[in-house]
Amino acid sequence: MSIEIDVLNGDASWPMAEPLLEAVWPLHVLEKLPWGHITWAHADLRVLIDAPEGDLACHVGIYFRTIIWNGRKVEVGGIGGVATREDCRRRGYASVALNAAIQTMRDHEAVLFALLFCEPHNFAFYQARGWHPFTGEIYAEQPGGKIRFEVTAPFRWANHCHCSRCRKHSGAFGETQGRVPRHGFRLLAGEELIRVFRPDDGRVKAFCSVCGSSLFGAEWPEGDEIGIRLGSLDADPGVRPQFHTFVASRAPWDEIPDDGLPRYDEGHP
Repeated sequence: MSIEIDVLNGDASWPMAEPLLEAVWPLHVLEKLPWGHITWAHADLRVLIDAPEGDLACHVGIYFRTIIWNGRKVEVGGIGGVATREDCRRRGYASVALNAAIQTMRDHEAVLFALLFCEPHNFAFYQARGWHPFTGEIYAEQPGGKIRFEVTAPFRWANHCHCSRCRKHSGAFGETQGRVPRHGFRLLAGEELIRVFRPDDGRVKAFCSVCGSSLFGAEWPEGDEIGIRLGSLDADPGVRPQFHTFVASRAPWDEIPDDGLPRYDEGHP
């Protein structure tokens, strides 16, 4: 028996895949699953196999992502939406489709490794096909749940600020922030989640309205320079704090370590 395999664009082939995925995971079943609340992205590519008697028998989604792994950006692949029509199971369709998906990712030379999420009862199935358990932590984005931005220019400088506003905003000694030129900053997602406090006699304080994380300062968002809280970055910013500011305003318990950095009673000269 010959099996015809198609590897198609994810968005274009969605109308073909949707009926099968809804049949395998109908809404009333999804609502009872531990992961039923998760919104899954559409696949970048789809492996589709038709049954000899017609209609789609098996689907495997292929994903390509840039992630932060051990502090550095890497390109990875992913497998998701593995689904076989109930009357076509135990014919080897899923194994064939998975092999086609793996080969497709291998042909994508930039991919360092691949991830696959599955339910515990499927662990043995995937391990028998060469997949290995991963015991680390994975943070995945959900729609409307995260602010994303990127810095494309080197930081001009960075510092520890001990002023009373930064202290109260952070709930700690103050803020550690770096400055980048406006053209070297790009907001990618979540603009609607950002809230801004604009004091009459100080710098703005921009933060996430969902989790409260401190994000930006200085002349955000209109100025020529953006202050970015270094704690909001996933990767190494490539800059280290070079001085302390507003040390005269620091809290009584704020004992600055002997780090050899210049200290200014007020702002940076």
